[in-house]
Amino acid sequence: SAGAAIASGHRVTVVYVGGEDCSWCRLWQNNERPKWLASPVAHHVRYVEIEPAHLREAYQKRHWPEGLWDVLEQVPRKSGTPRFLVVVDGEIVANALGANNWPKAYAAAREALT
Repeated sequence: SAGAAIASGHRVTVVYVGGEDCSWCRLWQNNERPKWLASPVAHHVRYVEIEPAHLREAYQKRHWPEGLWDVLEQVPRKSGTPRFLVVVDGEIVANALGANNWPKAYAAAREALT
């Protein structure tokens, strides 16, 4: 259960990487984000949005909170949005690129809580 994962001390973070000028990002934000934020999984993870004005800046360190710089270092190809990262205890366990891959990220986040 989600409660067990939190009790076990695993820190699960979901990172959304987008850009204000990314049409696929807007599509995800309009259609999937409200459902995500209302989901039981979202209530048990830390959720961080990286969304600079331009998607080409999405992987620039200055747009990331300092606590996630180690995660940014782990991203293999630092291009492409939207990207969904599922991070457990500082390690990327899922890296889903493209709005169509959001279900994979959601499933990985749910899995990380069990």
